Amino acid sequence: MMDNVQKYIDNENPRGNHPEIVKPIIGGSSYEGRRIKGVKLTYKEGNPGIFIEGGIHAREWISPAVVTYILNELILSDDSRVRYMAESYDWYIFPVFNPDGYEYTHTTNRLWRKTRRPTRRGCYGADPNRNWNFHWAEGGVSRNPCSEIYAGDRPFSETETRTMSQYIDSIQSKIFSYIAFHSYSQLLLIPYGHSNERVSNYDDLFQIGNYSINALSKRYGTRYKVGNIVDIIFLSKCTCLIDVLIYALRRNCFWRGTMWKLIFVALVALATAEKVKYDNYQVFRVTPQTEEQVEVIRNLEEISDGFSFWKEPNTVQNHADVMVAPHKIPDFQDIMKKFDIPYDTYVSDVQALIDNELPPAQPLVSFDFTRYHTLDEIYAFLDSLAKENPGKVQVIVGGKTHEGRQIKGVKLTLGSSKSGIVLEGGIHAREWISPASILYIVNELLQNKNADVRQLAESHEWYIFPVVNPDGYVYTHTTNRLWRKTRKPYGLCYGSDPNRNWGYKWMSGGASNNPCSETYGGSSAFSDVETKSLSEYLTSISSKFNAYVSFHSYSQLLMFPYGHTTQHLDNYNDELQIANKAVQAISKRYGTKYKAGNVAETIYIASGSSVDWVKGTFHKPVTYTYELRDTGRHGFLLPADQIAPTALETLDSLVAMFKEAKARGYK
Repeated sequence: MMDNVQKYIDNENPRGNHPEIVKPIIGGSSYEGRRIKGVKLTYKEGNPGIFIEGGIHAREWISPAVVTYILNELILSDDSRVRYMAESYDWYIFPVFNPDGYEYTHTTNRLWRKTRRPTRRGCYGADPNRNWNFHWAEGGVSRNPCSEIYAGDRPFSETETRTMSQYIDSIQSKIFSYIAFHSYSQLLLIPYGHSNERVSNYDDLFQIGNYSINALSKRYGTRYKVGNIVDIIFLSKCTCLIDVLIYALRRNCFWRGTMWKLIFVALVALATAEKVKYDNYQVFRVTPQTEEQVEVIRNLEEISDGFSFWKEPNTVQNHADVMVAPHKIPDFQDIMKKFDIPYDTYVSDVQALIDNELPPAQPLVSFDFTRYHTLDEIYAFLDSLAKENPGKVQVIVGGKTHEGRQIKGVKLTLGSSKSGIVLEGGIHAREWISPASILYIVNELLQNKNADVRQLAESHEWYIFPVVNPDGYVYTHTTNRLWRKTRKPYGLCYGSDPNRNWGYKWMSGGASNNPCSETYGGSSAFSDVETKSLSEYLTSISSKFNAYVSFHSYSQLLMFPYGHTTQHLDNYNDELQIANKAVQAISKRYGTKYKAGNVAETIYIASGSSVDWVKGTFHKPVTYTYELRDTGRHGFLLPADQIAPTALETLDSLVAMFKEAKARGYK
């Protein structure tokens, strides 16, 4: 705890035997009245100074622990290399820059990050590593007081940063370097953090960094990466659970705007590749009653990585589903109470749903359509279909992925008609019911003897892609079941939303420009190879199909373009009537209720989708998006025993859809 750290600094460090070397110092104070304590080590008058900062982000306990350990080694180590380093410099060492926050992590919330000064909206604290007056609030920060990267209402709004800046200003002529410790990710970074502009001695710093990371690896084999902060981290907020640890060595006080000579900056963090677990994560359904409440809910993802939308907020009286990490549940409940927003618990333990999603494995004699399958199993099944049905089934490749996989599908030719239908599945990786339903429907188109199904199957050529985001889908099986995007790196975060990356009305609403966001639209339209290559394939067959149907989950909706506007464009009336016929058919088998309408009105504004691109580019008359089962009790984690009923009722709706389309002159 904080008291233990300060007790060590005051009484229990080895200065008792070296009073002429170790001197307690006070760098500043905190909002709650604590002192920011440190020590100065002086072995020889006139030595240049090195400043070490720890614990600026409260929850990063490894930082104060490492700083304190290093302090002890600088005093007691017998290693000649350490002794040479220790005695060649004056050391100004502060293990905990953010004492209020650090104390709060021990008493109340282990994962607290910020300071503890009250702000607007009933929230607390600013990010003390976003509150300094050098290019303040120019990037990678939030103006939302509840956000974990809130920069404060002005530079040095926090007592901690203001007082520490004054102390550093007072000793700036005595120090030539500044090192700040955070966690995690195993990186060593060179400035700047606001721009990818290179500092004047960048090449030297890069070489120094490489020497440093080589030294880091020798003792335990730990691997670090070195480079410019913006090039490796980027300006935007990272929502992939990565916090930064910065080593900065600076000359002069940058917050005064004077010319400062940067000797070295690095950022160190610890990254893991274990499978993500969601124990005790909960999903809450929130229903805003006012526009203010809608905005509060929208801001949740900006507040913290601990909030993640399963269903995004749209308008008043339309519910949203938000997954909340266990440590953020009290904060969530406080926000809901403060703004009087009604909510219900829809999923009490997300990991329990994941664990129960798959039935016990059984030896596979043939492909089991009532189970969720890996990508390799799906692709092997498609290959076997073509082998077993020559002349009827042909394997096709619609594109490729960032990690080098094929976007594999099948073409079914079961009759003489050449009117084509494209079925797209798995564009959002975590929506497993989408590929599973498509595979079930493929089998029905081949095997079902019902006259209506046979009529549908044999009246069209079918271009069917169960998984158009293979990298993401594999990642949901190996690492993170709730991954949504592609896997192309964008800074330290990965992937764009492949259903926001298509080049029709790209980034005109409902997409984010934050690379860590679940709805990141990409750096440009078709910036991901998956969307680019698939769009090229669709262009090559654009004269061969008249219908495009995309399968998602969840919410039980049947929607048609457009997602960028609520205007009723093109053949809106026909598409609405066709959709109404289809949702009526869905309900007949099991009583499942769907809602029909255009995307923007029915769910939310969402630009850059595949269906909108097909409609807007090729003017295809029959273009739909299904949001399959359920309405939120299982969400993306629909049990495997619901695959068959979902697929069968969806097939019923496709029969009705294309009957009605034909009646309206669309073939």
